[in-house]
Amino acid sequence: MKKFVLITVGLLSALPSFAYTWAVIHMDGERPNRMVYFANMDIIASRDDPMERFEVFKKVQAQKVPYDQWDARIEAMYKRREVQVYQVLENPDGPFVRDLTLLFDCPANTVTVRSNLQVYHHNGRNDHGPTGGPHPVASAWLKQARRVGCEEASWQTAVKADRARGGNSQAELVKLGMFLALDGVVYWEHYDFAFGKFWKDGAQRQLSSDKSPEQVEQLRKEIIAKNEQAGKSIGATVAKVEAQIQGEDAERAFINAVTATFAKKSDIKRRTMSPQVGWTESELVAFWGVPQQVSELAGARVLVYRNESDERQTQNTVDMRSGQVVNSSTTGQLRKCELSLFLKPGGKVPGLRLVDFNMGGENCNIDTLGKNRPK
Repeated sequence: MKKFVLITVGLLSALPSFAYTWAVIHMDGERPNRMVYFANMDIIASRDDPMERFEVFKKVQAQKVPYDQWDARIEAMYKRREVQVYQVLENPDGPFVRDLTLLFDCPANTVTVRSNLQVYHHNGRNDHGPTGGPHPVASAWLKQARRVGCEEASWQTAVKADRARGGNSQAELVKLGMFLALDGVVYWEHYDFAFGKFWKDGAQRQLSSDKSPEQVEQLRKEIIAKNEQAGKSIGATVAKVEAQIQGEDAERAFINAVTATFAKKSDIKRRTMSPQVGWTESELVAFWGVPQQVSELAGARVLVYRNESDERQTQNTVDMRSGQVVNSSTTGQLRKCELSLFLKPGGKVPGLRLVDFNMGGENCNIDTLGKNRPK
C-alpha cells in the first residue's frame, strides 16, 4: 500500500478532480512485464435475479430479523455484481490490454470471468482469452475489483469525503488502494496513460495499423457504440432490480403494518393467526375452506367462517325404585365461533391479502374453527 501511495502523490496533483469513469485499482509486475488494472466505476451492474433475491427476502423475514437489519442481512446472503476491468500490459510480445467482464458472488467471495477480450498492437487484432468460474477471489487485483463491485459503499464514502475536502485530494480513496484516473473511451487511452504516468522508463510499443484514419475513427465509434449499448442493457437491468427493491420495500412496509395490527389482539388470537400475516385469498381459502359468507366492507373483502360444535354430554342418576332422576351432570362445552378475515391489496404480492381479523363466540378457538377446515 505504501508503494501505491507514493506513486500516486505526484500524479494526483496533475489531475483534475473526480471527472473520471476509470479508476486505477492495482499495479504489479516488474519491468518489462508490469501491469496496471483499471476498473470502470460507472458501469457496475447488479446481476441479482429478482426472484432469487425475493426468496432470500422471505427467508430473512421468516428469521425474525429486526426490520432495520433486513437489507444488510439480504446482502450478506445474496449479492451478485458485474465489474468491467482493463488489464493493461507492458509486455510487447502479447496483447497490450485485456478487457475483462467479472461476475462476483459477493457472499461466496468467488468470481466468474464472463468475457476476456485480448487486444493486440496491430490493427486492433483481438482474440478471446480464458473464461469460466466460479473461482475463489485470491489475487490482490481481484480483491480490489471485488471491492469495486461488492463494497461500493466503502469507495463511494471515500469519494464523498475527498470531494468535501476540496482540491485534488483523493487521500481517502488512495487508502483503499485506488484512485480515479481517466475518462477514456478506447483501449489505447489506458495504454498511453500507463506509459505516460507509471512506465516512463519502459519501451512503449507503438500501435500500428494499415487502416486509414477513417477506418481507425470508425473502429473508435464502434467501441463507443458498444459501450453505449452495454450501458443501455445495464440500465435496463438496474431499472429491473430497482423495481424489485422497491417491491421489497413495499412488502416490508406492508408486513410491518399488518404485524402491528395483529399485535393489538389478545395473545391467544395473535398466536392463532400470526402465521397467516399477509396470506393471499387463495391461500386462506385453501387453508380454511370455502367461507360461509363473503362481503365488501370499507374497501375490504371480508371472508366469514362459522362453526359450532356441541361437545356437551349429560349424565343422569336414576332412582331404581321410583324411576325418578335424582341427579344430573353435564360435561363438555358448547363451542360457537365466527372468524372474519379482512383482505386488501398491499405489498409486493398481487391480489388481496390478509390485513386484519376478528374472532369471537362462545369458547372460540382454533380447534373449533379447525373442525370445519379441509384436511
